[in-house]
Amino acid sequence: MNTLILGAVTIAAMLVLGRFLLPRLFAQAARTKSPELFLAASLLVVIVASLATTAVGLSPIMGALIAGVLIAETDYHSEVEVITAPFRGLALGIFLITVGMRIDLRLVADNWESLLFAVVGVVVVKAAVTASFLRLEGARNAVAAEAGVLMASPSKPR
Repeated sequence: MNTLILGAVTIAAMLVLGRFLLPRLFAQAARTKSPELFLAASLLVVIVASLATTAVGLSPIMGALIAGVLIAETDYHSEVEVITAPFRGLALGIFLITVGMRIDLRLVADNWESLLFAVVGVVVVKAAVTASFLRLEGARNAVAAEAGVLMASPSKPR
């Protein structure tokens, strides 16, 4: 079977099964009143979803994303969010490290001109769109231009 079709079937099955099984799983965890069990159930859902997508040739990140969406749609999403909050920074760090480890530096070096052009292009378009919207809302030209340039920055302002 084609990987694309198998992946689509797997994702559809995860979405359907998740809507029926996750509320029951989290209801059982809620009955125990154990935050550790909520955390374990959440991690189990993410790991199983990541393994399922990996098994059919998709990214494990796709599985984790689907698991997150399914957990967010349960009645227990706020409890899961509170319990997993201390790990949010750690999980983000691990994610960014693993993505960074997959960067092919030779490919970046070979295509630096195109990458530089793309980055500059995105920043210019973001600045122009932001400034245009501000002008439409009545901001002065100087204010709109300054805000457009500041908001177009690839990093978040402090």
